[in-house]
Amino acid sequence: PVMSAGRTKAGTRATDQYIVSVTQGPPAEFYAVDVSFAALKGDPEFDYLNSLPTSFALPDEAVDRLRAAAGRIILASPDFQRLLKDVGLKITPKPMGSTR
Repeated sequence: PVMSAGRTKAGTRATDQYIVSVTQGPPAEFYAVDVSFAALKGDPEFDYLNSLPTSFALPDEAVDRLRAAAGRIILASPDFQRLLKDVGLKITPKPMGSTR
């Protein structure tokens, strides 16, 4: 193996052992969840959100609408629903009037 200057062979072995221990863990499954405005095509909110400027400063209403749209999009995602099912979770709507 290639070693950097000043690195000992023992240090390399310790690093290699760590990498082996990390990569020999349980198999991981990845879930790609697309959260994009394209999921809102046909929804009146699509045009509004798509016309927002790319900016670090948006009006509070725009931020609220962006967050609400992101929540709707992710909850409607079949991949996100599969993730929830696979890990045994369920998202329930918050009660009316709740601020959290």
